[in-house]
Amino acid sequence: MTDTRPAQQLAALFDIDAEMRLLGICLEHNEIVQSLAGLEARHFHEPFHQRAWAFITKKVQAGVAVDPLTVHDAFKDGDPAYQELGALRYLAMLVEHVVGKAAAHEYARIIVERSTRRDLVETAALIAEKARDPAEDLREVVTKSEALLADIARGSEPNDANLVDANTSAAWTIEEMRKEALEGRPKGLMTGLRCVDRRLRGLRPGCLIVIAGRPSMGKSGLARQIAHGAARRNPEHQFPFYCLEMHRREMDERTLSELTFRDGQPIRYHDMNPEKFTPMDWDILERAARRVPSNMILDDTASLSVDYVRRRSWALRRKGPIGAIFIDYLQIMKRPAANGRNDAAVIGEMTTALKVLARELNCAVVLLSQINRGVESRDDKRPQLSDLKESGSIEQDANVVLFPFREVYYLERAEPRQGTPEHQKWEEQVELLRRRMDVLCAKNRGGAVGSDQQDYHAEYDAVTDVREEA
Repeated sequence: MTDTRPAQQLAALFDIDAEMRLLGICLEHNEIVQSLAGLEARHFHEPFHQRAWAFITKKVQAGVAVDPLTVHDAFKDGDPAYQELGALRYLAMLVEHVVGKAAAHEYARIIVERSTRRDLVETAALIAEKARDPAEDLREVVTKSEALLADIARGSEPNDANLVDANTSAAWTIEEMRKEALEGRPKGLMTGLRCVDRRLRGLRPGCLIVIAGRPSMGKSGLARQIAHGAARRNPEHQFPFYCLEMHRREMDERTLSELTFRDGQPIRYHDMNPEKFTPMDWDILERAARRVPSNMILDDTASLSVDYVRRRSWALRRKGPIGAIFIDYLQIMKRPAANGRNDAAVIGEMTTALKVLARELNCAVVLLSQINRGVESRDDKRPQLSDLKESGSIEQDANVVLFPFREVYYLERAEPRQGTPEHQKWEEQVELLRRRMDVLCAKNRGGAVGSDQQDYHAEYDAVTDVREEA
C-alpha cells in the first residue's frame, strides 16, 4: 500500500488553490481587499503570490483600481517567477475562474491557517535545536519557547475587528452611538468603589490603569480592594493579581481582615496571630474565608517579568475570560536588558508591552508604581504626573493615572509639642483626616480628571465609599 502521509502533511502546510482563488476574487472585486486587512503577504506560500498581494493591497489602499493588466505591467520585467507561471495568461486564468466573492474570507482563513502551521513547524525545529544544546539555559529556553508559541497563537487567525473596511466601521460606530444615546454609555466591570465605577466607568477592556504613590499611601490596599470587589461582582471573569510586593499569606490576611471588618466583627490584620485566636475568632475567619472569591487568582512569584505575566495570563485566558490583571508593582519587576538604553526607555518597553497585553486579552491592566521622592520636599504633597518615576513612558502609555493620597500620613509626622494649643488643633485634624483617602485622577483618556474621596481603614486594609459609612 502506498503511504499517502507525506502528501497529506504537505497539503496541511499550504493551499495554492486557495491562494489562487483569493487573488482572482480580489483582482475582479477590488472592494474585497479592504475587508481583508488581517491578511498579509507573509501568509501566502507561493513567493509570487506574496509579491502580488503586497502590490494589490498597496494600490487599493491608495485608491487605484487593480486588474490583471496593471499587475502584469508591474511584474512583466524583472520577475522570472511570474514569467514561469505564465505571466498574463496566469492572471487571466485567476480571474476566469471567479464565480463570486462570498468565499473570499474563507479562502483567507485557509491561507492564514496554513501559514500558522508552517510557523509552528519552524518554531518547533528551533525549540528542538535549543533544547538539545547543553549550553542554553533551560529556564530561558522555556520562557522564549512559550513566548514564541503565544505569538503564533495570537496571530493564528485574523480577528473580526481587523477585517472591517473603514466605511463599514464608521457605520457600526454610528449605530453604537445611537444605542448609547438610548441606553447610556457602556461600562466596564464594576468594583464597588466610586473612584473606579463612576470616575472611570469601571474596569474597561484594553485600558492600562496606573495606581501610583509614595509608600503608606494605600496603593496596594486600593488595588487589592478593586480586584476583590471586581471579582465578587463579576464571577464569570478571572482577576489575576501578581503580588510581587507581598507574600500570598500577607495578601490573604489582609483580605480576611477586610471581610471581618465588613461583617461587623473586625480582626486587624496585624493581630492575625493563630496562637492568640479564640474559638469565636476562628468562626469569624472561617465565615470570612467562604466569601473570598475563587476567581481572584494570586501569584506571588519571587521573580516577575512582563514575559512571565504574559505567559501566565494567556494560560489563564484559555480557562475563561480575564476581567483585569493586577501587578504590584512596576519598579521591582525584572527588567529586560538595557542594551545601552536609560531607565526610562527600559520602563517604556515594559509599559508598552503591558498596554499591548491589555488589548490582546481584551481586559484592563492595573499597574502599581512608585513616585519620586521629590514630592516630600514640597509644601503641597499631592502628587502630579511629573512625580511618576520614569514619568514620560508611564504617562504616555497609561489610559488612566490614579494617585491615592492620605494627608494624615504627613500630618502625623508633624506633631507639635504636647500641651500647646497647636497640639490640640493638630489632634483634631488628625482625627478628622484619619480615615480619608483622596484618589486623585490625574489622567483619564475616557473621561474627566478630578478627585474622589474614599475611606481607608488602614488596620483592616479596607477601602470603602464614604456613603457606606454615612
